[in-house]
Amino acid sequence: FNAAGLPPGLVVGTSTGQIGGTPSATGTYRVVLTASNASGTGSQVLILTVSGGPPTITSPLTATAVVGEVFTYTITASNDPGYFDALNLPPALNIDHLTGLISGAPRNEGVVSVTLIASNASGDDTKTLALTIIPAVPVISSPARVQAILDAPFTYTIAASNNPTRYDAVGLPPWATLDTVTGVITGTPNTLGSYAMTISAMN
Repeated sequence: FNAAGLPPGLVVGTSTGQIGGTPSATGTYRVVLTASNASGTGSQVLILTVSGGPPTITSPLTATAVVGEVFTYTITASNDPGYFDALNLPPALNIDHLTGLISGAPRNEGVVSVTLIASNASGDDTKTLALTIIPAVPVISSPARVQAILDAPFTYTIAASNNPTRYDAVGLPPWATLDTVTGVITGTPNTLGSYAMTISAMN
């Protein structure tokens, strides 16, 4: 038997195939195992991870995602964890258990507490990630050209997707006012003319 690429401190018994010793360095090692007889030699690759103790998660414990947009977050930890997990992920988010990469496009806004886990042969570490999912940027859908009648009450509502929380309008006629919470423009025209207003919706 033989084993090429063993961590420092480990040896292989060439007659028994037993690998033993006390590793002196941490890391992940690609060990090529071979077994031979009169007919030839067979081989297999062993991925051997030597850790320095249980992992400690070191990645940030707060993150922000946007509804409908691709989100990525990687769990990082000390001492060479070989497995990662994330509990209570929002729908459409998934984790790669080998790399710790969380990815996907969240569907709903809100604040979610995600339990992060990093493990190796010595144990594991658990921490809570506060993931805030905010709505996508509003898209205005109300008409871009409207008419008002002289001396008649006028109302126009700024309509937009993705839950706007505030509205604005620059260039309002002097007779018009905007409710910045509802997006409703009201007034009674007292002069003729055309007005170019820049309307906006925010969240």
